Amino acid sequence: MIFKETEKAFMSDAVSEIIQSFGDTMTIRRSAAAQVNSFSGAKTLPAILVGAFAVEIKTLSPQSLTELGADLVIQCAGDVDIREGDFAQIDNRHFIVSHIDPQKLIGVVTHVEVNLEKDVMYGS
Repeated sequence: MIFKETEKAFMSDAVSEIIQSFGDTMTIRRSAAAQVNSFSGAKTLPAILVGAFAVEIKTLSPQSLTELGADLVIQCAGDVDIREGDFAQIDNRHFIVSHIDPQKLIGVVTHVEVNLEKDVMYGS
């Protein structure tokens, strides 16, 4: 089925509203030297504020998180400027974005699921 741009926007907006209703926010910073899709950006250089975004924190078992190789999994709107290797902060907990997986509803990307690993530089 082929959707009109207005229909695609409606689906994305509806999912974004649901995510916003959870009330959690994530701040994203990006290393000035980080390359796109590079997980090993230099942590000693200043990080540039990308923005703050509404997120849904997924409730997963420790076993599921281990299988995913993540310490936390969140979902956010599909148009959020987030990249692997970005630094994320949620409730004074610091993470590094390790994986981004676009999620689709009837073939339309409505949001992304993001795996986060603890940032050991902050000990959180």
